[in-house]
Amino acid sequence: IVAITGLLALTRPGRALLESGQVTALYALLTYVAWSQARRRPWLAAVALAFVLGKPPFGLPLLALFLARRLWPVALRAVAISVAASLPIVIWLSVNAGSPGSLWHAVVHNLSYTDHNRLDAPGSPGRIDALSLIARYVHGHFGGGAEVAAFVVLVGVVAAFVGRAARAPGWPLLPAVLMLLGVVTVLAVAH
Repeated sequence: IVAITGLLALTRPGRALLESGQVTALYALLTYVAWSQARRRPWLAAVALAFVLGKPPFGLPLLALFLARRLWPVALRAVAISVAASLPIVIWLSVNAGSPGSLWHAVVHNLSYTDHNRLDAPGSPGRIDALSLIARYVHGHFGGGAEVAAFVVLVGVVAAFVGRAARAPGWPLLPAVLMLLGVVTVLAVAH
């Protein structure tokens, strides 16, 4: 995980993330803590996963893989912690926006802007996710649906591999499995 984080930092988008104050390296390390402590320290893993859920490109694949390994207590604790931490912020933003509906429309507008921004489109040179790498070489144009489908397929394939690699519940911390989990995180991150 640390090696893949280092490789990310060597790429142009990775350097830009670090220079602009993004905390991707922190999320990668929290991802490692959540994976490595899921069996021995479930509360620590849940707190780490809750923090990682703050950045959905990292948190959602990690949560999906936790659910695929049937680590229900860790996943449920993490979601509960994440919701409890987010609720006061959502209430405060709703009050400032005038109503929860106004906040929802503002979020939808921001997402719509991002979806139509050329720099965020799949295939953009600033993105390092798997779909963008494919789009750059085949000169394809993928809509949001194809992007979500590719993400789901990628996480599903890795979850199936991890499920076959270990019969006992929890994470098999084999080097090949850790590398595969790191790769799915890197390829699922859209920047």
